Amino acid sequence: MKGIQRRVWIALLIMVLALTGCSKEEKKEVKKEQDTEATESVKETKKTKTEPIEESRPELTLEQIQALSEEGVCLLYCYNQEREYNAGMSFAIESARHGKVLLKDAFRLWPYDGEVLEPERFAGFVWGGELWDTETGDGLNVFLKNCFLLKYKHEAIDKNVAAFTLQGEGEVKALTLATDMPKVEDKVYLLAGEQVYEGMVEGILLKEFTYSFEGLGEHPSGFLTGAPIVNAYGEVIGSYLGTSETEGVLSYFGIELVGFGDKIEQADVSDITYPTVFIKDFVSSIFPNTKEFTGKQRIESYYSDILIHGAYVTDELEGHRPKDGYKYLALEMTFVNSPNVTESIQTYYGDFKLEWPNHERVSPETEELMYGQFPKDFVITDDETRGVMIFQVPEDRIRARFTFVEAYPKEGSDVMETMYNMVYIPLENWTR
Repeated sequence: MKGIQRRVWIALLIMVLALTGCSKEEKKEVKKEQDTEATESVKETKKTKTEPIEESRPELTLEQIQALSEEGVCLLYCYNQEREYNAGMSFAIESARHGKVLLKDAFRLWPYDGEVLEPERFAGFVWGGELWDTETGDGLNVFLKNCFLLKYKHEAIDKNVAAFTLQGEGEVKALTLATDMPKVEDKVYLLAGEQVYEGMVEGILLKEFTYSFEGLGEHPSGFLTGAPIVNAYGEVIGSYLGTSETEGVLSYFGIELVGFGDKIEQADVSDITYPTVFIKDFVSSIFPNTKEFTGKQRIESYYSDILIHGAYVTDELEGHRPKDGYKYLALEMTFVNSPNVTESIQTYYGDFKLEWPNHERVSPETEELMYGQFPKDFVITDDETRGVMIFQVPEDRIRARFTFVEAYPKEGSDVMETMYNMVYIPLENWTR
Protein backbone atom coordinates (compact mmCIF):
# COMPACT_ATOMS: atom_id res chain seq x y z
CA MET A 1 0.00 0.00 0.00
CA LYS A 2 2.76 2.40 0.88
CA GLY A 3 4.43 1.90 -2.51
CA ILE A 4 1.17 2.51 -4.35
CA GLN A 5 0.46 5.64 -2.30
CA ARG A 6 3.91 7.01 -3.00
CA ARG A 7 3.53 6.44 -6.76
CA VAL A 8 0.13 8.15 -6.72
CA TRP A 9 1.57 11.17 -4.88
CA ILE A 10 4.43 11.45 -7.37
CA ALA A 11 1.98 11.28 -10.29
CA LEU A 12 -0.13 14.00 -8.74
CA LEU A 13 2.97 16.16 -8.21
CA ILE A 14 3.98 15.76 -11.87
CA MET A 15 0.49 16.78 -13.00
CA VAL A 16 0.53 19.90 -10.77
CA LEU A 17 3.93 20.93 -12.12
CA ALA A 18 2.74 20.40 -15.67
CA LEU A 19 -0.36 22.48 -15.08
CA THR A 20 1.72 25.20 -13.43
CA GLY A 21 4.02 25.30 -16.44
CA CYS A 22 1.08 25.72 -18.77
CA SER A 23 -0.26 28.64 -16.73
CA LYS A 24 3.06 30.47 -16.90
CA GLU A 25 3.25 29.98 -20.64
CA GLU A 26 -0.31 31.17 -21.08
CA LYS A 27 0.43 34.24 -18.94
CA LYS A 28 3.47 34.96 -21.04
CA GLU A 29 1.36 34.79 -24.17
CA VAL A 30 -1.32 37.06 -22.66
CA LYS A 31 1.28 39.60 -21.49
CA LYS A 32 2.93 39.49 -24.90
CA GLU A 33 -0.40 40.24 -26.56
CA GLN A 34 -1.08 43.07 -24.06
CA ASP A 35 2.34 44.62 -24.63
CA THR A 36 1.82 44.46 -28.38
CA GLU A 37 -1.56 46.19 -28.07
CA ALA A 38 -0.11 48.86 -25.76
CA THR A 39 2.78 49.54 -28.13
CA GLU A 40 0.42 49.91 -31.06
CA SER A 41 -1.76 52.25 -28.95
CA VAL A 42 1.22 54.46 -28.06
CA LYS A 43 2.31 54.53 -31.68
CA GLU A 44 -1.18 55.56 -32.73
CA THR A 45 -1.28 58.27 -30.02
CA LYS A 46 2.08 59.67 -31.09
CA LYS A 47 0.95 59.62 -34.68
CA THR A 48 -2.21 61.54 -33.78
CA LYS A 49 -0.28 64.17 -31.80
CA THR A 50 2.22 64.87 -34.52
CA GLU A 51 -0.35 65.18 -37.29
CA PRO A 52 -1.06 68.91 -38.01
CA ILE A 53 -4.49 70.20 -37.05
CA GLU A 54 -6.18 71.84 -40.00
CA GLU A 55 -7.31 75.46 -39.53
CA SER A 56 -11.09 75.33 -39.20
CA ARG A 57 -11.97 79.04 -39.05
CA PRO A 58 -12.69 80.63 -42.41
CA GLU A 59 -11.16 83.88 -43.62
CA LEU A 60 -13.54 86.84 -43.63
CA THR A 61 -14.81 88.24 -46.88
CA LEU A 62 -14.00 91.80 -47.90
CA GLU A 63 -17.63 92.72 -47.14
CA GLN A 64 -17.26 91.38 -43.60
CA ILE A 65 -13.99 93.26 -43.13
CA GLN A 66 -15.70 96.42 -44.40
CA ALA A 67 -18.48 95.97 -41.82
CA LEU A 68 -15.89 95.57 -39.06
CA SER A 69 -14.20 98.79 -40.16
CA GLU A 70 -17.42 100.81 -40.24
CA GLU A 71 -18.72 99.49 -36.91
CA GLY A 72 -15.53 99.14 -34.89
CA VAL A 73 -13.36 102.15 -35.82
CA CYS A 74 -14.01 105.61 -34.38
CA LEU A 75 -12.36 109.03 -34.14
CA LEU A 76 -11.05 110.22 -30.80
CA TYR A 77 -11.49 113.92 -30.14
CA CYS A 78 -9.05 114.33 -27.27
CA TYR A 79 -8.44 117.08 -24.73
CA ASN A 80 -5.30 117.63 -22.66
CA GLN A 81 -3.52 120.36 -20.73
CA GLU A 82 -2.06 121.83 -23.91
CA ARG A 83 -4.80 121.73 -26.48
CA GLU A 84 -7.98 120.23 -27.82
CA TYR A 85 -7.76 118.39 -31.10
CA ASN A 86 -8.75 115.38 -33.19
CA ALA A 87 -6.35 112.67 -32.15
CA GLY A 88 -6.99 110.34 -35.07
CA MET A 89 -8.49 106.87 -35.16
CA SER A 90 -9.02 104.41 -32.33
CA PHE A 91 -10.88 101.21 -31.51
CA ALA A 92 -12.18 99.25 -28.53
CA ILE A 93 -11.52 95.73 -27.25
CA GLU A 94 -13.29 93.67 -24.57
CA SER A 95 -11.61 93.07 -21.21
CA ALA A 96 -12.92 90.54 -18.71
CA ARG A 97 -11.71 92.77 -15.88
CA HIS A 98 -12.39 96.28 -17.20
CA GLY A 99 -15.20 95.95 -19.77
CA LYS A 100 -14.69 97.87 -23.01
CA VAL A 101 -11.21 99.39 -23.35
CA LEU A 102 -10.16 101.96 -25.97
CA LEU A 103 -6.71 101.60 -27.56
CA LYS A 104 -5.02 104.60 -29.20
CA ASP A 105 -1.51 105.35 -30.36
CA ALA A 106 0.04 107.54 -27.66
CA PHE A 107 2.16 109.74 -29.94
CA ARG A 108 -0.67 112.16 -30.68
CA LEU A 109 -1.59 112.36 -27.00
CA TRP A 110 1.87 113.37 -25.77
CA PRO A 111 2.76 116.96 -24.88
CA TYR A 112 3.46 119.27 -27.79
CA ASP A 113 7.22 118.80 -27.46
CA GLY A 114 6.86 115.00 -27.55
CA GLU A 115 8.06 114.38 -23.99
CA VAL A 116 7.26 110.84 -22.77
CA LEU A 117 5.54 111.15 -19.38
CA GLU A 118 5.48 108.67 -16.52
CA PRO A 119 2.10 106.86 -16.21
CA GLU A 120 0.62 109.02 -13.44
CA ARG A 121 1.73 112.27 -15.10
CA PHE A 122 0.37 111.10 -18.44
CA ALA A 123 -3.00 110.29 -16.85
CA GLY A 124 -3.11 113.82 -15.38
CA PHE A 125 -1.95 115.45 -18.60
CA VAL A 126 -4.88 113.96 -20.53
CA TRP A 127 -8.19 115.67 -19.78
CA GLY A 128 -10.41 113.12 -21.45
CA GLY A 129 -12.02 112.78 -24.84
CA GLU A 130 -15.08 111.88 -26.86
CA LEU A 131 -15.54 109.24 -29.58
CA TRP A 132 -16.95 110.30 -32.95
CA ASP A 133 -18.41 108.38 -35.87
CA THR A 134 -15.93 108.26 -38.78
CA GLU A 135 -18.67 108.55 -41.42
CA THR A 136 -21.12 111.12 -40.05
CA GLY A 137 -18.81 113.05 -37.72
CA ASP A 138 -21.41 112.79 -34.97
CA GLY A 139 -20.51 112.20 -31.34
CA LEU A 140 -21.19 108.63 -30.17
CA ASN A 141 -21.97 109.69 -26.58
CA VAL A 142 -18.99 107.62 -25.46
CA PHE A 143 -16.22 109.26 -23.43
CA LEU A 144 -12.87 108.33 -21.94
CA LYS A 145 -13.23 107.40 -18.28
CA ASN A 146 -9.91 106.29 -16.73
CA CYS A 147 -6.38 106.02 -18.06
CA PHE A 148 -4.43 102.76 -17.80
CA LEU A 149 -1.12 103.12 -15.95
CA LEU A 150 1.16 101.53 -18.53
CA LYS A 151 4.93 101.75 -18.14
CA TYR A 152 5.56 104.08 -21.07
CA LYS A 153 9.30 104.52 -20.64
CA HIS A 154 10.33 100.90 -20.36
CA GLU A 155 8.75 98.93 -23.21
CA ALA A 156 8.57 100.04 -26.84
CA ILE A 157 4.99 98.87 -27.25
CA ASP A 158 3.76 100.62 -24.09
CA LYS A 159 5.14 104.03 -24.92
CA ASN A 160 3.33 103.88 -28.26
CA VAL A 161 -0.11 102.79 -27.03
CA ALA A 162 -2.46 104.48 -24.59
CA ALA A 163 -5.48 102.65 -23.15
CA PHE A 164 -8.63 104.00 -21.49
CA THR A 165 -11.78 102.64 -19.91
CA LEU A 166 -14.98 104.08 -21.37
CA GLN A 167 -18.18 105.68 -20.07
CA GLY A 168 -21.36 107.12 -21.52
CA GLU A 169 -24.67 105.83 -22.81
CA GLY A 170 -23.49 105.13 -26.36
CA GLU A 171 -22.16 101.85 -27.75
CA VAL A 172 -18.94 100.97 -29.53
CA LYS A 173 -18.40 97.61 -31.21
CA ALA A 174 -15.34 95.87 -29.78
CA LEU A 175 -12.73 94.24 -32.02
CA THR A 176 -10.82 91.08 -31.12
CA LEU A 177 -7.06 91.06 -30.54
CA ALA A 178 -5.12 88.32 -32.31
CA THR A 179 -3.37 85.71 -30.17
CA ASP A 180 -1.10 84.38 -32.93
CA MET A 181 1.73 86.34 -34.51
CA PRO A 182 1.40 86.94 -38.25
CA LYS A 183 4.02 85.84 -40.76
CA VAL A 184 5.68 87.78 -43.53
CA GLU A 185 3.43 87.92 -46.62
CA ASP A 186 0.27 87.27 -44.56
CA LYS A 187 -2.80 89.12 -45.83
CA VAL A 188 -3.82 92.12 -43.68
CA TYR A 189 -6.29 95.01 -43.78
CA LEU A 190 -5.99 98.59 -42.52
CA LEU A 191 -9.40 99.63 -41.16
CA ALA A 192 -10.07 103.35 -41.65
CA GLY A 193 -13.81 103.60 -41.08
CA GLU A 194 -15.53 103.79 -44.47
CA GLN A 195 -12.25 103.01 -46.23
CA VAL A 196 -10.42 99.67 -46.02
CA TYR A 197 -6.92 99.13 -47.44
CA GLU A 198 -5.81 95.61 -48.32
CA GLY A 199 -2.15 94.69 -47.95
CA MET A 200 0.35 92.25 -46.50
CA VAL A 201 3.03 92.00 -43.84
CA GLU A 202 6.41 93.03 -45.24
CA GLY A 203 8.59 92.62 -42.18
CA ILE A 204 8.61 92.02 -38.43
CA LEU A 205 11.21 93.63 -36.18
CA LEU A 206 10.77 93.40 -32.42
CA LYS A 207 7.54 95.26 -31.58
CA GLU A 208 7.16 96.89 -35.00
CA PHE A 209 5.59 95.52 -38.17
CA THR A 210 6.00 96.95 -41.67
CA TYR A 211 3.31 96.58 -44.31
CA SER A 212 2.40 97.31 -47.90
CA PHE A 213 -1.12 98.61 -48.60
CA GLU A 214 -2.74 98.94 -52.01
CA GLY A 215 -4.01 102.40 -52.88
CA LEU A 216 -2.92 104.08 -49.65
CA GLY A 217 -0.18 106.25 -51.16
CA GLU A 218 1.29 109.05 -49.06
CA HIS A 219 -1.81 109.35 -46.95
CA PRO A 220 -1.65 111.95 -44.16
CA SER A 221 -0.51 109.88 -41.19
CA GLY A 222 -2.24 112.17 -38.69
CA PHE A 223 -5.65 111.08 -39.90
CA LEU A 224 -4.96 107.33 -39.82
CA THR A 225 -2.73 107.01 -36.76
CA GLY A 226 -4.24 104.58 -34.29
CA ALA A 227 -6.32 102.74 -36.91
CA PRO A 228 -6.40 98.96 -36.36
CA ILE A 229 -4.65 96.54 -38.70
CA VAL A 230 -6.34 93.12 -38.79
CA ASN A 231 -5.45 89.71 -40.17
CA ALA A 232 -7.58 87.70 -42.61
CA TYR A 233 -9.82 86.59 -39.72
CA GLY A 234 -10.60 90.16 -38.61
CA GLU A 235 -8.38 89.98 -35.50
CA VAL A 236 -6.26 93.02 -34.62
CA ILE A 237 -2.54 92.40 -34.98
CA GLY A 238 -1.38 96.01 -34.74
CA SER A 239 -2.07 99.73 -34.76
CA TYR A 240 -1.07 101.99 -37.65
CA LEU A 241 1.54 104.69 -37.00
CA GLY A 242 2.79 106.15 -40.27
CA THR A 243 5.06 105.84 -43.28
CA SER A 244 8.75 105.27 -43.84
CA GLU A 245 10.87 105.40 -46.98
CA THR A 246 13.94 103.33 -47.80
CA GLU A 247 15.81 103.94 -51.06
CA GLY A 248 12.74 105.59 -52.53
CA VAL A 249 10.39 102.74 -51.60
CA LEU A 250 7.42 103.76 -49.41
CA SER A 251 6.24 101.38 -46.69
CA TYR A 252 3.91 101.64 -43.71
CA PHE A 253 4.59 100.70 -40.13
CA GLY A 254 2.67 100.08 -36.95
CA ILE A 255 2.85 98.67 -33.43
CA GLU A 256 2.38 95.01 -32.61
CA LEU A 257 -0.67 94.36 -30.42
CA VAL A 258 -0.66 90.54 -30.33
CA GLY A 259 -1.05 89.52 -26.69
CA PHE A 260 -1.66 93.09 -25.54
CA GLY A 261 -4.92 91.95 -23.94
CA ASP A 262 -2.92 90.17 -21.21
CA LYS A 263 -1.19 93.46 -20.41
CA ILE A 264 -4.58 95.17 -20.07
CA GLU A 265 -5.87 92.49 -17.69
CA GLN A 266 -2.86 92.95 -15.42
CA ALA A 267 -2.72 96.77 -15.53
CA ASP A 268 -4.33 99.19 -13.08
CA VAL A 269 -6.09 102.41 -13.98
CA SER A 270 -5.58 105.91 -12.62
CA ASP A 271 -7.84 107.31 -9.90
CA ILE A 272 -8.57 110.26 -12.19
CA THR A 273 -12.03 110.03 -13.79
CA TYR A 274 -12.48 112.27 -16.83
CA PRO A 275 -15.63 114.39 -17.36
CA THR A 276 -18.24 113.51 -19.97
CA VAL A 277 -19.01 117.07 -21.13
CA PHE A 278 -16.59 119.37 -22.92
CA ILE A 279 -16.89 122.90 -24.24
CA LYS A 280 -14.96 123.19 -27.49
CA ASP A 281 -12.18 125.71 -27.51
CA PHE A 282 -13.76 128.96 -28.69
CA VAL A 283 -10.43 130.03 -30.19
CA SER A 284 -10.98 127.89 -33.29
CA SER A 285 -14.12 129.85 -34.17
CA ILE A 286 -12.92 133.35 -33.26
CA PHE A 287 -9.37 133.01 -34.57
CA PRO A 288 -9.29 130.65 -37.56
CA ASN A 289 -5.60 131.53 -38.09
CA THR A 290 -3.27 130.11 -35.47
CA LYS A 291 0.44 129.46 -35.11
CA GLU A 292 1.91 126.99 -32.65
CA PHE A 293 5.40 127.03 -31.13
CA THR A 294 7.34 125.26 -28.42
CA GLY A 295 9.02 127.32 -25.73
CA LYS A 296 12.46 126.62 -27.13
CA GLN A 297 11.66 127.76 -30.67
CA ARG A 298 12.17 131.29 -31.95
CA ILE A 299 8.65 132.75 -31.96
CA GLU A 300 8.28 134.68 -35.21
CA SER A 301 5.18 136.84 -35.26
CA TYR A 302 4.12 139.72 -37.51
CA TYR A 303 5.24 142.58 -35.25
CA SER A 304 8.05 141.02 -33.24
CA ASP A 305 10.24 138.00 -32.75
CA ILE A 306 10.44 136.50 -29.27
CA LEU A 307 13.09 134.27 -27.75
CA ILE A 308 12.46 132.59 -24.39
CA HIS A 309 15.80 131.98 -22.70
CA GLY A 310 14.45 129.89 -19.85
CA ALA A 311 11.72 129.26 -17.30
CA TYR A 312 11.86 129.32 -13.51
CA VAL A 313 9.10 127.83 -11.32
CA THR A 314 9.09 128.75 -7.64
CA ASP A 315 6.92 129.21 -4.55
CA GLU A 316 8.65 132.51 -3.70
CA LEU A 317 10.23 135.48 -5.47
CA GLU A 318 12.36 137.81 -3.35
CA GLY A 319 10.04 137.44 -0.37
CA HIS A 320 6.81 137.52 -2.38
CA ARG A 321 4.50 134.49 -2.39
CA PRO A 322 1.68 133.58 -4.84
CA LYS A 323 -1.91 132.89 -3.73
CA ASP A 324 -2.75 129.52 -2.16
CA GLY A 325 -2.53 126.58 -4.54
CA TYR A 326 -0.42 128.53 -7.04
CA LYS A 327 3.25 129.03 -7.89
CA TYR A 328 5.19 131.61 -9.88
CA LEU A 329 6.38 131.02 -13.43
CA ALA A 330 9.12 133.44 -14.48
CA LEU A 331 9.95 133.55 -18.20
CA GLU A 332 13.17 135.29 -19.22
CA MET A 333 12.50 136.69 -22.69
CA THR A 334 13.91 138.88 -25.43
CA PHE A 335 11.70 140.87 -27.85
CA VAL A 336 12.93 142.40 -31.09
CA ASN A 337 11.04 144.11 -33.92
CA SER A 338 10.33 141.85 -36.88
CA PRO A 339 11.35 142.85 -40.44
CA ASN A 340 7.71 143.82 -41.10
CA VAL A 341 7.89 146.98 -38.95
CA THR A 342 10.20 149.97 -38.95
CA GLU A 343 9.08 151.71 -35.78
CA SER A 344 8.82 150.95 -32.10
CA ILE A 345 5.89 148.79 -30.93
CA GLN A 346 3.94 149.67 -27.79
CA THR A 347 2.83 146.64 -25.78
CA TYR A 348 0.48 146.32 -22.82
CA TYR A 349 0.47 143.72 -20.06
CA GLY A 350 -2.97 142.49 -21.20
CA ASP A 351 -1.56 141.55 -24.62
CA PHE A 352 0.03 138.41 -23.19
CA LYS A 353 -1.77 135.57 -21.42
CA LEU A 354 -0.98 132.23 -19.87
CA GLU A 355 -3.93 129.88 -20.34
CA TRP A 356 -5.33 126.35 -20.33
CA PRO A 357 -8.05 124.62 -22.35
CA ASN A 358 -10.68 125.18 -19.64
CA HIS A 359 -10.41 128.90 -20.52
CA GLU A 360 -8.61 129.93 -17.35
CA ARG A 361 -6.41 132.84 -18.39
CA VAL A 362 -4.01 134.90 -16.35
CA SER A 363 -2.18 138.08 -17.28
CA PRO A 364 1.41 138.85 -16.25
CA GLU A 365 1.98 140.10 -12.70
CA THR A 366 2.02 143.91 -12.59
CA GLU A 367 3.42 144.22 -9.06
CA GLU A 368 7.22 144.41 -9.13
CA LEU A 369 8.39 141.08 -7.72
CA MET A 370 12.03 140.94 -8.84
CA TYR A 371 14.76 142.90 -10.55
CA GLY A 372 14.58 142.81 -14.37
CA GLN A 373 10.83 142.20 -14.48
CA PHE A 374 8.99 143.71 -17.44
CA PRO A 375 6.91 146.74 -16.43
CA LYS A 376 3.16 146.77 -16.88
CA ASP A 377 3.53 148.31 -20.37
CA PHE A 378 6.73 148.47 -22.40
CA VAL A 379 8.04 149.34 -25.86
CA ILE A 380 9.73 146.94 -28.29
CA THR A 381 12.46 148.64 -30.32
CA ASP A 382 14.87 147.61 -33.04
CA ASP A 383 17.33 146.86 -30.28
CA GLU A 384 16.73 143.83 -28.08
CA THR A 385 14.21 144.36 -25.29
CA ARG A 386 15.00 141.84 -22.57
CA GLY A 387 13.30 141.12 -19.28
CA VAL A 388 11.34 138.66 -17.11
CA MET A 389 7.59 138.09 -17.45
CA ILE A 390 5.94 136.54 -14.37
CA PHE A 391 2.67 134.62 -14.09
CA GLN A 392 0.86 132.74 -11.33
CA VAL A 393 0.00 129.16 -12.29
CA PRO A 394 -1.82 126.35 -10.41
CA GLU A 395 0.48 123.94 -8.58
CA ASP A 396 -0.92 120.86 -10.34
CA ARG A 397 -0.25 122.10 -13.88
CA ILE A 398 2.28 120.32 -16.08
CA ARG A 399 2.00 122.54 -19.15
CA ALA A 400 0.56 125.93 -20.05
CA ARG A 401 0.41 127.99 -23.20
CA PHE A 402 1.72 131.52 -23.55
CA THR A 403 -0.55 133.33 -26.01
CA PHE A 404 -0.90 136.66 -27.77
CA VAL A 405 -3.12 137.89 -30.60
CA GLU A 406 -2.04 140.12 -33.49
CA ALA A 407 -4.17 142.08 -35.97
CA TYR A 408 -2.39 143.36 -39.08
CA PRO A 409 -3.30 144.43 -42.63
CA LYS A 410 -3.81 141.56 -45.02
CA GLU A 411 -1.43 141.78 -47.98
CA GLY A 412 -3.00 143.59 -50.92
CA SER A 413 -6.15 144.45 -48.99
CA ASP A 414 -7.54 146.88 -46.44
CA VAL A 415 -8.96 143.94 -44.46
CA MET A 416 -7.24 143.17 -41.16
CA GLU A 417 -5.87 139.65 -40.62
CA THR A 418 -5.92 138.14 -37.13
CA MET A 419 -3.32 135.63 -35.90
CA TYR A 420 -3.53 133.72 -32.64
CA ASN A 421 -0.04 132.69 -31.46
CA MET A 422 0.30 129.81 -28.99
CA VAL A 423 3.55 128.85 -27.30
CA TYR A 424 3.53 125.63 -25.25
CA ILE A 425 5.53 125.98 -22.06
CA PRO A 426 6.55 123.09 -19.75
CA LEU A 427 6.04 124.22 -16.15
CA GLU A 428 9.45 123.25 -14.87
CA ASN A 429 12.89 124.82 -14.58
CA TRP A 430 14.75 124.87 -17.88
CA THR A 431 17.18 126.97 -19.86
CA ARG A 432 17.96 127.20 -23.54
